[in-house]
Amino acid sequence: MSKVEIKISRREIDLEELGLINQDLFEVSGELAKRYNEVLARVFDFQSDLDQFRIDKRGLSPEVASHLMEKYPQRLEFPENYLNIRSANRFMLVVSPDQRSAPLITSQTSYDNSLIDAVHTQAKHTIEDITQSEALFGELDERVEIFRIPADLLNIRTVEVNLDTLCKTFASVSELRKMSDQLGRGDNALDQKYISQMQTLVRKVGDIRARMISPEIFPIRKEMHCFCAEFFSGVYCLRQFRSGDGTRTLFFYNGETIDEDLGESVFARNIHDPEVVDVLHRYKFLTYNPELVEQRIREVEDEFFLQQNIDVVEMSDVVRKRKISNFVDSFPKVWIELRNVRRAVRNKEAEKYEMSDDASYELKLKLAEPRKHPEVIGHLLAELDPTDPVRVYEFNRGKFLRDFPDFDNRKRYIVNTLLKNKEGEK
Repeated sequence: MSKVEIKISRREIDLEELGLINQDLFEVSGELAKRYNEVLARVFDFQSDLDQFRIDKRGLSPEVASHLMEKYPQRLEFPENYLNIRSANRFMLVVSPDQRSAPLITSQTSYDNSLIDAVHTQAKHTIEDITQSEALFGELDERVEIFRIPADLLNIRTVEVNLDTLCKTFASVSELRKMSDQLGRGDNALDQKYISQMQTLVRKVGDIRARMISPEIFPIRKEMHCFCAEFFSGVYCLRQFRSGDGTRTLFFYNGETIDEDLGESVFARNIHDPEVVDVLHRYKFLTYNPELVEQRIREVEDEFFLQQNIDVVEMSDVVRKRKISNFVDSFPKVWIELRNVRRAVRNKEAEKYEMSDDASYELKLKLAEPRKHPEVIGHLLAELDPTDPVRVYEFNRGKFLRDFPDFDNRKRYIVNTLLKNKEGEK
């Protein structure tokens, strides 16, 4: 039995203990914890009693999340994302420049990771200066006041971040710099009110010539062309590309009905509509990779065996062959299709393989992989076909964390697959 298998309990499985979640987070305690809790209290009206916890680069903490879920069970729309004030108002909280090296616990959108990285990179010196004495917070602002229906996300064109402190240090530095630049114009150097105002600002922020604060660096902005968001159970927007009939936007949603007319330029479908995969392939957002066939055949078999309550994790190759032989007439149709693909690929070069016209939706889904915008297309494919644990874990972490408690006999199989994948990456 391999090392990986030995680690996996038959009873309680702790994802964090196995190194699959909440790794390499930034430790917060002492004065930093006090500053963090003060922002929670004054901005979000949460009274946290924790004085030691860990945070990711956005500022989210698994310990604080658990604490607040117990203390405010009715108030949290997104319990694990307590830095939200409803879905359209999301914040980041920075207490140290060192938290930039922590990963995100989970993303609510496909652009969270790159946007937050941009903040830590572009505002690096400012963050280093400010966090010596204060915490920073700011909104990940999509410029949409509220998300009422999935189609509201079509209004997202840019997302930007402005950071400041509870004491409005950025505004004060900016005002002092402006007043200093204008000192001597007219008779303001003799204006006691003007000088007194400058002195008040100096007492508040110190000598701005000795500080590394650059208020003009904000807002940090990112344009949104193709993105996904986990609001409304999942929304995918792919736009500003040209097709034979002009510029189109593909808009896919999950679990919500689009009642309004979105215009001829918007192609809107529920993500579970089989046409979605064909459209994504037609517009070259995904491709069909025959090299996935062996992996997919095994996954189909694994899913079937798990449904029969057969332990896949400890199944030897000999037992596996016998089980396949016993159930050969019971496997789903896609298993037969995949085996036909394998036979076809073995007879010609893999790159020449083309999906047949009569291929089923299930087969297309099994062999689909992102061709561009993997953070969006990978997330969508993981939602449509969750039988590849590695893809769900890597591209759709929110789904993985939400679904895992209900996996029952699939838990050991999923964890075993993820740990083997990690071992293979080393």
